[in-house]
Amino acid sequence: DNNAKYFPFHDGSVGSQDTSYFFYVANFFNDATLYDIRLNQINGNIKTANLLDMIYYPRDIEIDSDAISLDYYSDNIDLFSTRSSWEQGALFASMIGGNNNVTHGQIDAGDFVYHNGGVIWIYDLGTENYNCTGFWPAATRYRYYVMKPEGNNTIALTSDPKGVPYGQTLTSTAPTVAYETNEHGSYMV
Repeated sequence: DNNAKYFPFHDGSVGSQDTSYFFYVANFFNDATLYDIRLNQINGNIKTANLLDMIYYPRDIEIDSDAISLDYYSDNIDLFSTRSSWEQGALFASMIGGNNNVTHGQIDAGDFVYHNGGVIWIYDLGTENYNCTGFWPAATRYRYYVMKPEGNNTIALTSDPKGVPYGQTLTSTAPTVAYETNEHGSYMV
């Protein structure tokens, strides 16, 4: 199900997260948001309930599935994600700014994905095989398409291939300037 796949920024792999343990973790840390997320996944037919859900289903907490935010911003990595609802096939978009010079990073400042109607329209290719010929030393790996801006849905503007051989400098940072979410929609700059 494309609706349950996560955004593989930097060199993360493409897949989906097993969230069947969310009720347990929510109880352990007393985090009602995790209860809400898991319940919305089950009620929206994004994920199916299983044995762990039945064992750790919350008994002493009031769940307000309408209160959970459809948007999320992480200031540590300049990541913003938004969705239109918790129903299967809902619109989902996410974008990352941040720093290009990170361990296991790619040149992906500005990377974004877009899912709608259960279809992934704009996709991040994820990680590259570390065993490719010439992948090491680290400075040479960016000649591979998956590692470059073009392989990460980012814009690369350069007039001097010798000055910026990969389309973005390895030491660049793309900070989030603004983001907004309200009843009419959301955006990130």
